[in-house]
Amino acid sequence: MSEEEIKVPDELFKDVKFYVVGDIEPKVVQLLKAGKGKEVSYNALATHIISEDGDNPEVSESREVFDLPVVKPSWVILSVRCGDLLPVTGFSPESGQIFFGVTACLPRLPDDLNALWAFLTFYGGECQLNLNKKVTHLVVKEPKGVSAYSTCSLQKHY
Repeated sequence: MSEEEIKVPDELFKDVKFYVVGDIEPKVVQLLKAGKGKEVSYNALATHIISEDGDNPEVSESREVFDLPVVKPSWVILSVRCGDLLPVTGFSPESGQIFFGVTACLPRLPDDLNALWAFLTFYGGECQLNLNKKVTHLVVKEPKGVSAYSTCSLQKHY
């Protein structure tokens, strides 16, 4: 399901006053507004800071001075998909998290997929099912088969 097909539950973000730090996709702001979220012009007026750049000084100020939650845009998208506001804890963009900078490819792991996805994203990583240039780590049950071969091909071409 693409973000264009997502139906935002009425008033999902009605209690969210958001302030955007840095560049995020316009679709994220549209989703927030469609769920009755209100964009504010100053971070001290916000209830949530939305940012991809956790090391931005404005993000630090928002967290340290105003004690505001800072979340990645994926918090918005996944909250819409779940039909409820997700906890902000697992969506911090700050680089101090243990899996910050990790993009894991998790193909063919039906038993462990949800648990691994939750664990990795909660601690700052990203997950996807397709192997491409963005992937930093490939997680497979055994180092053999098409996935292992794709890793070798990936290393040769990039």
